[in-house]
Amino acid sequence: MTHGTPTVAATLALLVVAATANGTQLSTPPSTPQSDAKSTPPAAATDGELIRRIEALERENATQREEIEALTDRLDEQELQDLQEVASEFEPFFMTYGFFDVSLTRWFIEEGDLAAVAMPGDLTFAAADFNLYFLSQMTETINFLAEVRFTYLPHGAIDITSFKRVDTSVQDPHQAEIIQLGGIHIERVRLVWQPRDWFGITAGRYITPFGIWNIDHGSPVLPGAYAPYIMLTELVPLRQTGLMVHGRFVPTEHLLLDYAVTLSNGRGPAEQVYDLDNNKGVGLRLKGTFENDTLKLALGGYGFFSRSTDEALEPVSIEPIEITKKINERSWELTGSADLLLELFGVRLQVEYARSIRRYQNRPGRTLPMVGAPVPGVYQPDTVAWVAYLLAAWTLPLDKLLGEMKLMPYVMIERSVPEDVTDEFSLWSYHGGINFRPNSVIVLKLDAGRADFTNSKYFHNPIWIVGTQVAVAF
Repeated sequence: MTHGTPTVAATLALLVVAATANGTQLSTPPSTPQSDAKSTPPAAATDGELIRRIEALERENATQREEIEALTDRLDEQELQDLQEVASEFEPFFMTYGFFDVSLTRWFIEEGDLAAVAMPGDLTFAAADFNLYFLSQMTETINFLAEVRFTYLPHGAIDITSFKRVDTSVQDPHQAEIIQLGGIHIERVRLVWQPRDWFGITAGRYITPFGIWNIDHGSPVLPGAYAPYIMLTELVPLRQTGLMVHGRFVPTEHLLLDYAVTLSNGRGPAEQVYDLDNNKGVGLRLKGTFENDTLKLALGGYGFFSRSTDEALEPVSIEPIEITKKINERSWELTGSADLLLELFGVRLQVEYARSIRRYQNRPGRTLPMVGAPVPGVYQPDTVAWVAYLLAAWTLPLDKLLGEMKLMPYVMIERSVPEDVTDEFSLWSYHGGINFRPNSVIVLKLDAGRADFTNSKYFHNPIWIVGTQVAVAF
């Protein structure tokens, strides 16, 4: 057996102790041969006993070390259990947050074009978006969210039927101050019960789960300063009122599979508060996402079917009271959309497409797409409409120069066909710009765009827009 330095030292110490304890034998004169013969065997026997004792001590020490390690493991398990118990003690919370933006815009529109009616041709400041969120996590599985947009509308808007500007000015009778009344737009207000990742139910007013831009619609997170036509045409309803069943599966570490089934009032003149027929709008959302340290790839789609009814109450007689319903409009629509998102090495590629088929049973009067102006004596035709855009952006690799700040140029091309019966309102749109993020909550945008109408008697020349925007999340 080979022992380290501490073992040898212990052996020597024990030998000294043993030698002291056997003082009689060690005091025997060395000159006596019998004394040497008698003292040698006891010394050899003592060495063997000492070695056995040392080995026993080492075995005891090893046993003690094992017991200490076992006790440490038990303590670690207890501490982990205590931490898990603390983490499992849920505490409800409530928080508010939001975003706003301010922009400086100039439209370049030829006089006489219909677009000049609704779009200002002068350099204009605007603070149009001010959204507040109210989130309450009431239990581990139940939460409430409301998103409210505060707006100056309808003040300043153009009444397309009279071409007069809406003025909401009133005088405060207490301070004699003249103020302009604004409005409140409820983007969403919903209750969510999520007992499992793969199953949840949303009830209320919710964002339609389609595309990319509609879901992430806050100006601080959007690449461009202006919304694409897939949002403006609303071929897919941006919001719905009803129920939504949704969930997520995680088959692998890097793969997510999401689904959502929507049931709502569908389209209608007052779908936010009631349904004018018994035909509900139904929709299905499917999405798959693959993501690792360098790549994110997401592919999704949404299908929607709905019937829309607009009716008016007309009195037939006063005594007895008799009222009848007149159907002003009734139609059905079938809409589908697809979206693709690719992020790789700072490059972002974003594509969305939507297509809608609408058929009328009761035709309303004709209104022009985009502007909504009525056309007397003409009825609305059956239509097929589609819209698509492609956005490419690149977050420049300037970390050494800018640190946490980000610089991202982008370009976007769009095609919008609001109806297939005429090319009067079909267009190509091109946008380009650059975003600068000095930190995670502020983004500065510079954007320029052009819209070309294919063959229109209303829009004779290309429409240009140049603007800048500051968006802030708080």
